[in-house]
Amino acid sequence: MTEVFRRKNIRHAHEMGRPVSEEAKAKRRERREEAVADRPLARFATVIEAALAAEETTGPWLVLTERAKQTARESNYVDPDYVYQALVDLAHAARHNSDEHGLGMSWADFLGQLRGHDFVPNTSPNTIKQYHSAYHITYRGELLSIQAHIRQGTGSAKDCLRIYVVQPRKPGDAVIVGQIGAHLPTDERAH
Repeated sequence: MTEVFRRKNIRHAHEMGRPVSEEAKAKRRERREEAVADRPLARFATVIEAALAAEETTGPWLVLTERAKQTARESNYVDPDYVYQALVDLAHAARHNSDEHGLGMSWADFLGQLRGHDFVPNTSPNTIKQYHSAYHITYRGELLSIQAHIRQGTGSAKDCLRIYVVQPRKPGDAVIVGQIGAHLPTDERAH
């Protein structure tokens, strides 16, 4: 039996009510500035720009629905370059799935090994039942579930990204993207 990795809630001294020295604050500020300075310039200014570029790059392996485009336009996620890479990687998985007649592992494992994406293949049945319209799209006249998703971050819409997709049913099918941006409601947390 494999053990599921769960991130621990790490608290910094200043969050525990302990005073933080000016020296410690200055060091933290320096590290933040160095990290920003070392980071390459952003390629995309907005989530929609990144999503459209990914669709163009990936050819037939990635389909952005109108809902995906609309939610990408509305998204203020802070890292559009990550959105581009995640969408390209989803398309790569679909293409590899077709070329190799399967991935040889789960989508979560494949995407995790590819670039460390946190891919969740399903959502709780209670959530799907309670928020049926949020978790379904109509594509080419067919009602499809978008419960599979890549997740990045938690919290506000700027810090949280979900890319909800229709996972390909068989090798040769494209990834159909149903929503890009905010977290859909769940039976535990509706927002």
